[in-house]
Amino acid sequence: GSGRAIPLNNVKLVAETAHAKFFVDQNSRSGFSPQVDLMERVVTEGPFALTNVFDSDSVNIYKFMQENFGDYYDVDNDGKVSVIITPYLSSISSNILGLFMNDCLLEDFDDHRDQILIAPPLSDALVKGENYVRHETITNLCHEFQHLVNFSQRYYRDGHCSFSDEDLIKYQYELGFDEGCSVCS
Repeated sequence: GSGRAIPLNNVKLVAETAHAKFFVDQNSRSGFSPQVDLMERVVTEGPFALTNVFDSDSVNIYKFMQENFGDYYDVDNDGKVSVIITPYLSSISSNILGLFMNDCLLEDFDDHRDQILIAPPLSDALVKGENYVRHETITNLCHEFQHLVNFSQRYYRDGHCSFSDEDLIKYQYELGFDEGCSVCS
């Protein structure tokens, strides 16, 4: 295939919920430390842990997104979106806080995944505190999950996601709308 995965060797499965798997990258990336302990706490501890807001009884990002935007294409048929907390994105750009790689859902991608990557603002953790990191992580989880749902709704056809050259032109044209929906979510 033509797809290339972001290098995510050595990620640890930290938690699973009914509709998500949460992984924390264990690697430093270009000088960005993963701050594993902090990221694992963000995933699992407290009322605003990712596990408590993604699909719990009190707060349910998954249910909200499904009811308002639709389902996502579960390319690996496990019923769970993979959320990877990684400093890799920070090594690309300090402005990237999340990433949905639409090519991961396509048939010619080497390693099919229904995933979103989140890069919490770890450099701000000491200055602005852990609650700030949690807030930004949850916000970006909603934002990137909407991209996954929107792409799935738009390009899932005949049992798989397909994306032609004509689709690429439409996707670029619609990108502003997609970003707007992600900001609203």
